[in-house]
Amino acid sequence: MKPKLTVGMACYDDFDGVYFSVQALRLFHAEVESDIEIIVVDNHPEGEQGQKTRAFIECGVRNGRYIPFTSVVGTAAPRNAVFETATGEFVLCIDAHVLLQRQALEKLIGFYLANPKTDDLFQGPLLYDDLQFYCTHMEPVWRDEMFGIWASNAELLKEHSGQQPPEIPMQGLGCFTCRRESWLGFHPEFRGFGGEEGYIHQKYRNAGRATRLLPFLTWVHRFQRSHPIRFPCTRYHKIRNYLIGWSEVHLPVKTVIDHFRPLTPVNELQAAIHDSGLTLM
Repeated sequence: MKPKLTVGMACYDDFDGVYFSVQALRLFHAEVESDIEIIVVDNHPEGEQGQKTRAFIECGVRNGRYIPFTSVVGTAAPRNAVFETATGEFVLCIDAHVLLQRQALEKLIGFYLANPKTDDLFQGPLLYDDLQFYCTHMEPVWRDEMFGIWASNAELLKEHSGQQPPEIPMQGLGCFTCRRESWLGFHPEFRGFGGEEGYIHQKYRNAGRATRLLPFLTWVHRFQRSHPIRFPCTRYHKIRNYLIGWSEVHLPVKTVIDHFRPLTPVNELQAAIHDSGLTLM
């Protein structure tokens, strides 16, 4: 019997993140254990962290699957693989260091059963480490080599009984969900880190769909790390991904150049533009 919901996460050398996210799913969402599967798409399976992650999932998680993924290194392609390998009709993709509020999965399954044909993208409010302050969405603004600034609107957290959940411009992609067959996908040429927020939300709008906030889908994200990031996270990849993504969804690529030009050596900027396949300089 296929699960109703796939909860999937992509990782790269993050055994601790996977461990605590998966165990939190099993401990605090046991009421939906028979309705979900948990999959881990590992972008560095040959490393020590990858080997530990595989052993944990394959030896101890009854409804879990471990999927090595090495064809492309980055954050977008493994997330696409979550949807490609999921067997649930609906998919929740989280970072491998995200915790979900109690009953979030039960309510999410209930929401999908009541809206089985929805083609929208859904996200939830980010809860800060103090467990008091929320970010309901991101404002589409450039800052610090990234597109999107955390923001909060208390009106969005109100229950909207009998109505469509409220639409938001964009949100961080540590937690997002949609019907598996309606996933529009990240651009296959994305590499490394960056370019996904804002891009995927515009892609849904271009398709006549929306990104909506589910107030009950509250998530906590581990921003602090006990060790340096080990996956590729360079300004070059950010620029290249943004240019590719912005071009695909018809956002003004000039805004990408304008933001990064003061921050980037000319040769690095030119290399990213060249490798994006666009002719801009």
